[in-house]
Parts: sequence; structure tokens; C-alpha cells
Amino acid sequence: MKTTLHLKCYGPYHLSWYEAKGLPYREVTEKNRFTESGYLTRKVYDKKYAFGSIQYFTCKDDYNLSSEWRPDIAVPMMEASSWDSFSEFLNGVTIESDLVSLGYLVSLYEEQTGETIVWFDNK
Repeated sequence: MKTTLHLKCYGPYHLSWYEAKGLPYREVTEKNRFTESGYLTRKVYDKKYAFGSIQYFTCKDDYNLSSEWRPDIAVPMMEASSWDSFSEFLNGVTIESDLVSLGYLVSLYEEQTGETIVWFDNK
């Protein structure tokens, strides 16, 4: 049986997370698109972040997905650009083993792409 992997994003979806971490931003003032007059000022953060989990999908053959439950692999916060690249990489990965670790998948990603994941550092 072959197992494919999918990276599922859980967030952060709320700006309060960015505010609580004190992450750098710039203020952008633009025309209010909901009224004919007036302007709005909003915060645009320099970097975006994502976290979530890796889910397993096992194929018994070319047409049938297994219904076996497998624990997701937790994926800590990283820059969104790393998330997108890692997600794209995992969508093309098929593994023969039942379970793998995040460390193994990150090593495989970095070896095959030459890229390094930029993890969130709360300093």
C-alpha cells in the first residue's frame, strides 16, 4: 500500500495572534471600498505564518482510499512561504512505510529541494 501526505493549515487566522507576538507591520491607508468617501487604515504584516498538521491517505489500489485511522503529524508555526513550498513538496510525496516523523519529512524536503524551512521564532 502506498501512502500520500497532505499538509492541512489551521491558522493563525486572527490578527490578534500577530499583535500579541509584536510582529513588525506597516500601516496602509486606502480608499474605503464600502463607501463613496473616506479612507481606512489597516496593518499589513511583513511576514505571514502558518501551522497545522500532516494527514495520511493510504491507497489500497489505484481507486480505493483506506479508511484506516492514522494520527496526524503536528507541524509547528513557520513562515507562510515555507508552508506553501513544503505543502507543494508533500503533495508529490508517496511513502511505503506506515508512519514517518516530521523530522524525516523535513530532512527529505530540504535534501530534495535545497530549501530550508523558516520556523517561527518567538524572540
